[in-house]
Amino acid sequence: MHPLKLFQKFLRRFNRYLRILSFLGFFLFFLLQIVRLFSIEKIEVKGSADREIIGLKEAYGQNIFVFDTDKFKNRIKLLNSYIKRVEVYKEYPDRLRVEVSYRRPLGYLKVNKGYYLLDEEGRILERLRKQEVELPIINFYQRFNFDDFLPGEFLEYTELSYSLKILELLDGLGLRANGVDILRGDMIRFNLKENDFRVNVIYATVEKEIDKQMWELKEIFRYIKISGKKASEVDLRFKRPILRR
Repeated sequence: MHPLKLFQKFLRRFNRYLRILSFLGFFLFFLLQIVRLFSIEKIEVKGSADREIIGLKEAYGQNIFVFDTDKFKNRIKLLNSYIKRVEVYKEYPDRLRVEVSYRRPLGYLKVNKGYYLLDEEGRILERLRKQEVELPIINFYQRFNFDDFLPGEFLEYTELSYSLKILELLDGLGLRANGVDILRGDMIRFNLKENDFRVNVIYATVEKEIDKQMWELKEIFRYIKISGKKASEVDLRFKRPILRR
């Protein structure tokens, strides 16, 4: 074949390949722009309570279309012991809206060489060497070591569960406890601060349904308020509660 024809044939093939490469380059450039446009760049947090949320930065730069919000929610709850609920919403093209609610500390569980800060469900919010805010101190007959549990874990003990639920009820009634002594399963003692009802001590037990004890306690305080009766101790451990002066 004549050299000129061979050269012309080469040029045609070269131009065809060049057009293909140009198209691929343009396509890749366009694809990169799309990926950049739909990459998460902004995160709006509602209900943050001025507390840093660990793990939020992990979402930056990820493609919003394939971003797994459920996995992200579980990750946030795992890393942040204070967070009770988290919802994540996609706002296209590049924004996430994160709504959180926080657990409320109820008391310090005394452990060897420190305290566990607990919420109403018995979740450990923090491990502390000393008290940071004024909350009731819970003394449990089973004394844990400081390193036995980690923040985020739940202490699933019936005595603790009952104690925390009654503490939450007392808080709702405007009453404050100095401390709780869980002496054994059938004797949980709440030592109250000075209050208008003039009740100093409340006794509870795990051998009686917690809902019944909480209902009785609310009714007793309602009775004291209406009648003006005085009682320094309220004992919920028996079939019928006992009021002692």
